[in-house]
Amino acid sequence: MKNIFQYIKKYKNKSFEEKEINNIDYLIFSSLSYVPFYHIFLEKTEDFTIQELSNLYFNNITKKNNEKNILAIRKSIEIFKQIGNSKRYGNLIVYNYVRIANEYTQFCALSLKLNKNTVFVSFEGTDELIISWKEDFQMAHQFPISAQKYAIDYLKKYFKYKKVNLIVGGHSKGGNLALVSAMYSNYFIRRKIKKIFNFDGPGLRKKQIESRNYKKIEDKLINIIPNYSFIGLLLRHKKNQLIVESYEKSILAHDFTNWKINDDEFVYTELSYVSRKFSVASLIWLEKYNDKEREEFVNALFDVCTRAKINDLLDIKSEKIKCTFEIIKEIKNIDEKTSNMLKDFFKFMFKYYTSEIKLSIGNKFKKIVEKNS
Repeated sequence: MKNIFQYIKKYKNKSFEEKEINNIDYLIFSSLSYVPFYHIFLEKTEDFTIQELSNLYFNNITKKNNEKNILAIRKSIEIFKQIGNSKRYGNLIVYNYVRIANEYTQFCALSLKLNKNTVFVSFEGTDELIISWKEDFQMAHQFPISAQKYAIDYLKKYFKYKKVNLIVGGHSKGGNLALVSAMYSNYFIRRKIKKIFNFDGPGLRKKQIESRNYKKIEDKLINIIPNYSFIGLLLRHKKNQLIVESYEKSILAHDFTNWKINDDEFVYTELSYVSRKFSVASLIWLEKYNDKEREEFVNALFDVCTRAKINDLLDIKSEKIKCTFEIIKEIKNIDEKTSNMLKDFFKFMFKYYTSEIKLSIGNKFKKIVEKNS
């Protein structure tokens, strides 16, 4: 078996009684919040089984529509399509769908009833909206960000009085939202939470990871990242992470469909040299600046996008050359102090990617030598 698609193909006709639920299933549940269901739930607020939702969704979307989405959404839609009419997943109930997208935040979550006693709450990760990416950067200087507040409120609104066991999870930013929502839920909700999954999502600031709130949920937290992680090493992680081997040795390792699977388990390994180096270097870079300087940097970086009239990544994809010129033009208008911070940031990122490329070339050369020796 190679990846999550082969896993689904092999076990989609096995119920959870026949094949016990595992971490790969929880990753599949986490991916569902990426699927853009908002048009369906805008018209009908009722609950749907995955099979019902799948039929409604794919009757109104084409392959061409899906190709316009960013990678995480495209891959999640592919997963959703494969599980739609399956015995294992088809009868699970999707409800409590919430999506908020405006100039201040991007937030999406849904609840998935696994059985009468257990609910999985899936928080969406970073999507195509520029504000979504800005929130990722805001985590470096602000707590809580808007999406984190919405995640905390989501659990409070829907599960304060429900007698259920909760499992919360998400991929990328969604993993961080799952962690924070559990940390800052009240006692009655927190005792219902049995597991917290952070799939390659950012960690926490120093103050939060050393807080009592973190200690209260630490034993329930499961951090899973690829061996060439980038997003999942941002900020601080106190608990040891489970490292999954990825087919990709670059930022594409963040794509969970590239994670290696052997039958019904992830293939675990050690963190790559490049990622270990990045983990240390990123914290050193952050410590060079205080919160106010970080905030100024983030605002300046994304103000460039606003003035260049870029609202989402699809704008850049559809008008690549035009957007590039607009960004370059707007960067020239930034003050010297912020400009220097931007240069420092890009210099840091260039150094990281240069190391990554060198290592990749070295590995390929090594394989060629071994093959011909």
